[in-house]
Amino acid sequence: MHSKFNIAKSAVVFATFMFCVSPSFADSYSDGAAQYAAGNYAGAKAHLTKAAAAKPKSWQTQYQLANTFVALKDSANAKKSYEKCISLNPPVDIRANCQRAVAFIASNPKLEAPAVVAAPISKKMYTSGSTGSSSTAGSSPSAEAEARRAKIMEEAEVEVAKMRESEKAHLEELTANANRRFRYADGTRKTGLSTEEEKAFNHEVEEKAAAIREQAKRRAASYR
Repeated sequence: MHSKFNIAKSAVVFATFMFCVSPSFADSYSDGAAQYAAGNYAGAKAHLTKAAAAKPKSWQTQYQLANTFVALKDSANAKKSYEKCISLNPPVDIRANCQRAVAFIASNPKLEAPAVVAAPISKKMYTSGSTGSSSTAGSSPSAEAEARRAKIMEEAEVEVAKMRESEKAHLEELTANANRRFRYADGTRKTGLSTEEEKAFNHEVEEKAAAIREQAKRRAASYR
């Protein structure tokens, strides 16, 4: 049930998809998330690479890009992306998972990225040494359960990303239709919604995201 490092954490990268981002980053990241969840790791790599170029200091992008390289058996680039993620000061659990991933990759230096991904389950690498391994760990009940849990969390984060995009458009619409002007004590002028209203709106978005993740966690916990 326990892999060299916690695969379920791969979903965390989707969990922190930022609400206020540039369109190019948001589109590339969202598309990469969808492709990864669908098992199209080559497609995910293309989109996430664009997202990383648009927002190079996003640990979320570096982490998911590293996971994608792992799925493609590209250990060298996976290691670079995990180390880049660490350098961007991610949350403690993500940092620890990156460190475990780097250590695991170091113990498997001969892994190479194949031209085509044989199966849409990226987690095989963590339970079998290589694509040519005779080990059956990749298809063991515990490995399958872990893969299902990770898949559920990944799908939930795709849903979160889509929800954020929808709510972002909604906020822009509300702001455009508010037709109000504000002047703050520091002289700042603002039209549309007040700062307090925007904070309240963003808080509701975060609550929706938390609810989606919590529901996914409960579903994932049913696989043991």
